[in-house]
Amino acid sequence: MPQMFIFISIHSLLQHHPKMKDLVYRFIDKLPQYIGRITVNNENKNWDELLRSVHDLKGTSGNYGYPALASLAETMETHTLEKDKYKLILDFVELKATHQKIIRGLDASA
Repeated sequence: MPQMFIFISIHSLLQHHPKMKDLVYRFIDKLPQYIGRITVNNENKNWDELLRSVHDLKGTSGNYGYPALASLAETMETHTLEKDKYKLILDFVELKATHQKIIRGLDASA
């Protein structure tokens, strides 16, 4: 997903719903916790908890206006159900890159 789309998503959300700004910032602040939980569950091959973790990220990110992150989490759900550790490696690379794009987009919209 292009960085511009992520910036437009957050900028648009905050512009149309300024009261959500604090909630969105709290979500972004908690992203490392989501990613950490997902990472630990993946490393431990705890498939049930990994599935629950990526499902939580999918729902929460979609609710806060991050469709690219929600889509990635949905892909990770599929790869978790398939227990495809190789595709999950690629997913984690994309997850970390997406997180950085969100942070950069937030910096640009501040």
